[in-house]
Amino acid sequence: MSRNRIGAVGFSGLLVVAICAGGCSKDSSASTSAEVQHMRHAAGLVDEYQQAGKKKKRPAKIGDVRDWAVKEGKASEDDFVSTRDKEPYVIAFTTRGLVIHEQDGKNGKCYMLSMGSVSEIPLEDARHLVEQMQLGQGGPPQRNKR
Repeated sequence: MSRNRIGAVGFSGLLVVAICAGGCSKDSSASTSAEVQHMRHAAGLVDEYQQAGKKKKRPAKIGDVRDWAVKEGKASEDDFVSTRDKEPYVIAFTTRGLVIHEQDGKNGKCYMLSMGSVSEIPLEDARHLVEQMQLGQGGPPQRNKR
């Protein structure tokens, strides 16, 4: 097994552990919080944006989706801003699909949506995980500005 393949397998395990540590249990408050529902709504709008495009292109930043959704009457600007840190969500497309997380979160933790699951994890872990998942996709994530 090559060194890169071992690293990828090790990273996959790290990702699962990090996400589960943040809230995999059925009783997790993350699964029912208003912020999680808000984030899932934003993710749905990202999907709608992609489906609406003639080339089904991925948005470069959350502002692209926001501008489209507001223009189409599907959402307001507030639908793309975290209810906790009042900052626009960060989006990234990785080898595992869409990832959304809060820019600053609360108390050093942020909600992160990945592979359909939302967990609250340390902010630096979220940034590091997204960066690692994007390595094969052209570089690190960009902070999304309004």
